Amino acid sequence: MTAKTNLYSLIDMLPETEIHSAMRYLEFLISRTHDPVLQTLLNAAYDNESVEEDELLAVREAERDIAEGKTRPLESVMREFGL
Repeated sequence: MTAKTNLYSLIDMLPETEIHSAMRYLEFLISRTHDPVLQTLLNAAYDNESVEEDELLAVREAERDIAEGKTRPLESVMREFGL
């Protein structure tokens, strides 16, 4: 049995509720090979630069703000700036 034949068999066994998800994933796999921007991102070098203490503190502060509800929806900020 070829790989494609096996794939067709797997698709035939999928419940109807999973067809859309499988289709989206297959579309993603195909687009991944044809999208030059995505290819560049996927092939980019790993950034192993360490996180500085002030950056970590800023992230923790932002996480606290989110947890305490001290944030605004993006739509609200965009309206404020006429965007």
